[in-house]
Amino acid sequence: MEFAMDVHPSQVVRYIQLGLKDELIMSNTMWVCVSCKTCHSRCPNDIDISRINDILKKMSLETSTPADKNIPAFHGAFLDSVQSFGRVYELGMMVRYKLKTRTYMQDSSLGLKMFTKGILKLIPHGIKRRQEIQKIFHIAKEKGR
Repeated sequence: MEFAMDVHPSQVVRYIQLGLKDELIMSNTMWVCVSCKTCHSRCPNDIDISRINDILKKMSLETSTPADKNIPAFHGAFLDSVQSFGRVYELGMMVRYKLKTRTYMQDSSLGLKMFTKGILKLIPHGIKRRQEIQKIFHIAKEKGR
């Protein structure tokens, strides 16, 4: 995912050292990071960039200064979906995102195409032990993450 980042993972720590926190918070880097841990596994200094990105996301949300105002809405819709259903329920997540961003009709043709091809389901797929996922979210909230 590094190709889509405006501040590369190898530069994140340097930005922090130079006091460029605001530039980092306004970048898309932390939102593009999928926490795959590839950067961490390759880092000779064992720096967990994905954890740093998680902290930067939190700071961005707390200060209301994301690079794109729709990014936190998507992030929230995604996490709400996982918390509610134990995995992503795409249709519900998309509806929540569209309501938050007020972009109701944008991408509607794509959504319809995905629905007719069976990619989007009307009813969320159930998982076993969903309560364990909800417990993880509860613990994370208690710890302020």
